[in-house]
Amino acid sequence: VTNGADSFTVNVWVPSSAGTHPVVSFSPGLESLSSGYTPYATRLASWGFVVLMRDDPGILVSGDTVASDVSYTIGTWLPAQSALPGSVLYGKADLSRVGLAGHSRGGQTTLVAAEQGLHGKVQAWVGLDPVDTAFSAGTAPSTNLPNIGIPTLYIGAGVATNCAPTNDNYQVLYAVS
Repeated sequence: VTNGADSFTVNVWVPSSAGTHPVVSFSPGLESLSSGYTPYATRLASWGFVVLMRDDPGILVSGDTVASDVSYTIGTWLPAQSALPGSVLYGKADLSRVGLAGHSRGGQTTLVAAEQGLHGKVQAWVGLDPVDTAFSAGTAPSTNLPNIGIPTLYIGAGVATNCAPTNDNYQVLYAVS
């Protein structure tokens, strides 16, 4: 996928059943590979979801760039692939039923995408221990959450670490939503 100057690979899991299926775009945590989340994607596909996932591009790439890439992937690339004969996604994605999910920074970046570039275009968001920090992530999303207007689910560990500091953990995001 190419989004302006940014180029990345999107891994795709497609259910084996015929027809269109709801879509989940999942973003891994900071510096994490999508292969570490394959069990999630495989399970979701077995339950009838198309799953899209890319590797996190690393600490030197802003979370705002990742959020922009998620927005482009869902808003532009996915509809094009769904209409392209020969694409693995041809006739498989129900574009009216799209959700975003992510772990740690991936939770933050998908939340930013849901409230900004994809506002009104996704139906739900799930965060696995999402963070709310601008450190290496770009925009901290908590300022816009009251406007998100979709069901949200937070799953958090409740343990403060360098990856999920007390002042930036999922509880901060939950409190403002």
